[in-house]
Formats: sequence, structure tokens, C-alpha cells
Amino acid sequence: MSIYNPFSKKQRKKKKADEKLARLCEQKSLSLCLRYEDKILNSNTSGVGNDIADEIIISLTSIKPRLDNIAYTIESLMQQTLKADRIILCLGKEQLTHEEIPFSLKLLEKRGLEIRFYEEDLGPYTKFFYTLKENPDSLILTVDDDILYPSYMIEKLYKAYLAENQYIHCHRGHKITVKENEIAPYKQWEYSTQLEEASKLVFPTGVGGVMYYPGSLDDEVLNKKVFMEICPKSDDIWLKAMSLKKGVLCKTINYKQPFSYDFPTIFGSQEITLKRSNKKMGGNNEKLKKVFEKYSLKSKLLEK
Repeated sequence: MSIYNPFSKKQRKKKKADEKLARLCEQKSLSLCLRYEDKILNSNTSGVGNDIADEIIISLTSIKPRLDNIAYTIESLMQQTLKADRIILCLGKEQLTHEEIPFSLKLLEKRGLEIRFYEEDLGPYTKFFYTLKENPDSLILTVDDDILYPSYMIEKLYKAYLAENQYIHCHRGHKITVKENEIAPYKQWEYSTQLEEASKLVFPTGVGGVMYYPGSLDDEVLNKKVFMEICPKSDDIWLKAMSLKKGVLCKTINYKQPFSYDFPTIFGSQEITLKRSNKKMGGNNEKLKKVFEKYSLKSKLLEK
């Protein structure tokens, strides 16, 4: 007698492939962390500086429980084929003081990392708000604090910008799904889209790195009162809305192999995450609706 299996053959095959990919990503993450740990402890080589005309600033933020691991992310950003001019870690003073910073980050400071403390912690907005406000004429590259970035990450974004400097370029983005002139729920979007052309429908995700050029975002982007009130903890939504308001298209850099293998997550870093409150609990839909309604962006998104 056969045992009932709730999954189809296709579903079982996909599940098996996903599990294999997850194991490979985990192995790669652990291997890279070991390599980066040696660099963090022993290298004296500067992790910033280049000879290009544009100033590239990498900006990121974190929270106290993740600071023990963030050194791996920063080391990956220092091992780039095209280094950034500056790497700025933006933190809220209410979380901790410089004396509480892990030893690994103090070592990275000697190689170019800048750690800035601000009076007000804005959650994930901390990574772009202060850096953009203080450096409006620079190329600002926002990244997440739990990813190991491939060595080509900056160079590919910068080359894409030089080739088409009218777009916001990102390594990973979703394609917003539109059904019957309505924006579909977030879970129905085309994740990690392979769309090759620039589009208003491309929604950059900070996890892969997003390069914003001077003037690519509407001036309203720095309206702290509004984004903290109607779109807290969802900076990706706010930044997409501000590029749409400005009329700037976004474009992804496509990959042949899975994104998660090229950009592995630091093992064990997902215990504290915004995904649960945003995507899994539907929070993104509510925030998207509020932001788009406030700035009348739906018609702008849908217009030909």
C-alpha cells in the first residue's frame, strides 16, 4: 500500500534542490568567514581608496547583537576589486558607545572603516539618512550587515552606472506585479527578477547592494518625520518610492547562478531579522499602500 505524499514529484525535486543549495551556501559562508577572520586579525592593508574620479561611499548600519559578526561583512567590502573611497558604519548612540565596539571593528578602523554615532537611531534608515544628508554629491552604495559580498560587487555596479548613469543600479531586485491596474501583494511579486531592461517596476533590495547617484532620489527622501511614521523599518519601500517620485528607473545586474550562492548570508545571523514583521506578516503591503497613497505614486507606476 502506497503512503500518501502531499507533495508532487516536481515539488519534492524543488525542495531537494533548495536544501542542497542551502547547504552549499552555508559551507561557502563558513569558509569565507574563516578566511576573512584571518584578514581581520592580521592584515594591515587599507580596505578603502581608489583612483577613479567619483567618490563611492558604502554606508551600512547594524544593531548591537549583530556587531560580533558584522566584521565579516565589512572585510568582504574591503576585499573588492574596486574599493570604495569610504566605508561608514552608522550607529545610534542609544545602542552603545565606542568603548563597547568589538575588537574586530577597532582593527578594521585602522584600515579605513569609519564608525559614526548619531543621537537618533532610525533603524535600517540609519544607513542612508545621515550619509546622504552629509554627502549629497557622492555615489552612495547601501548594503546589509549580514551578507558576504563578492569581490566584484562594487566594480559591477560602478561599471553599470558609467554605462547608464540615468538609472539606479542594484545587484538584486524584485519586479512589482501589476494585476488589473492594481499593485499585487508583495508575496506575488517576481522575486530576484531577471528583467534585463530598466523599469519603474524594478524594486531594488538592499541585500545585494544598491548604488544611488546624486539627485536620483526626490528631496522628500530626507523627511524623517514621514518615513518613521508611515513606513518604519522598511527603507527599501521608502527609497523605491522616492526614486519613483523623482522619475528615475531602476535596473538589476543579472546572474546565471543563484543569488544566494554569490551573496551568502553570514551563518547564524538571521536570528534577528526584519523579514518576519515585513514580508512574512504582510507589513510590506500596508506600508507600500500608505507611501504610494501619500505621494500618488500608483498612477506614476502604471503610466506608460
